[in-house]
Amino acid sequence: MHFGATTTQRVEGAHSAMKHAIKTSGNLTKAFNSLDRWLRLHHEENSLQYENESISIDPLLAQEDKDRLEPLLGKVSQFALNKIKNELLSTTAYKACFFSDEQQKTALLNKLDDILAVPEVKLSDIKVPEKIVGKGRPSGTKRLPTALEHQSSKILLNYRIPANDIDQIYNPLNDGNCGFCALAFAIRGNEENWDLIKLAMNNQLSKRMEVYKDWLGYNTDSLKWILEFRASPCQPSQWFVSPDCAQLAASTFAVPIAIFDEKNEQSMLFFPLETPPVHRKTSIILHFINGNHIVYVGMKSYAKINWPAVNVQHIPLCRKYGIEDHWSKLFA
Repeated sequence: MHFGATTTQRVEGAHSAMKHAIKTSGNLTKAFNSLDRWLRLHHEENSLQYENESISIDPLLAQEDKDRLEPLLGKVSQFALNKIKNELLSTTAYKACFFSDEQQKTALLNKLDDILAVPEVKLSDIKVPEKIVGKGRPSGTKRLPTALEHQSSKILLNYRIPANDIDQIYNPLNDGNCGFCALAFAIRGNEENWDLIKLAMNNQLSKRMEVYKDWLGYNTDSLKWILEFRASPCQPSQWFVSPDCAQLAASTFAVPIAIFDEKNEQSMLFFPLETPPVHRKTSIILHFINGNHIVYVGMKSYAKINWPAVNVQHIPLCRKYGIEDHWSKLFA
């Protein structure tokens, strides 16, 4: 009960976000794992936001103002410039020893106003859209098939996946980033966070470069190039690849990832390399379609899946680093 009281404390917003991350009132272990995953990705979001603010310049600024801000690139954000302006407004000539007179302070404020001001746009310069898009689904488009309809759709799944136990099939945008989008939907419930998925995987790769380069034999230069590319669409050379991206994702998010394809030619199961399965997590299934697209397949909780073979490098790697292989026992 709140008795009509309203609070704007930041802790209330954080509490609401945590409750949304946990989603359901399950056991303590499930709640802990959900909260741990949310905190890790929230940290990556803050890191990405900091990077964007420190390197971005308002596109509405004039070119001469952009040139003037170039020395501050990567050092001062838009928020900082506004903060400087507010501090100057509240500072008198007597308090600010670095001002020789009030005129110098006024001149600096005027320069900040010029930098931060949004250019005036005349209504006559605004182009009216030639076509107004109405409400509802655009004509000629179809919704994603449900689990019961997937057999009649064009998506052909691997025979190891029981059709009656499928909960959903999520088909992300076909722009070349589909593998990372499908992974983002499986982890965060929203494919638009695919860039954060890449950021987290790139950080994991940098921390464990020796494992992926020297022992697993991955082309880490190519892998970093894939993970650092954040545009859409992308070229085939920048797609989600297996086993490189699949193994790295399993270790980054501490969850088993199963890769399937229609002909079972590259189907493989990947376990986290460093995180032991204190309690078994729900595995993520990514399915290749025609070799050039990836969808996410969500299964019901009671589904019994005929898992593909485990990555052949998993057991040798565990032996090399003295890691007890608990994951293989769970999926035996």
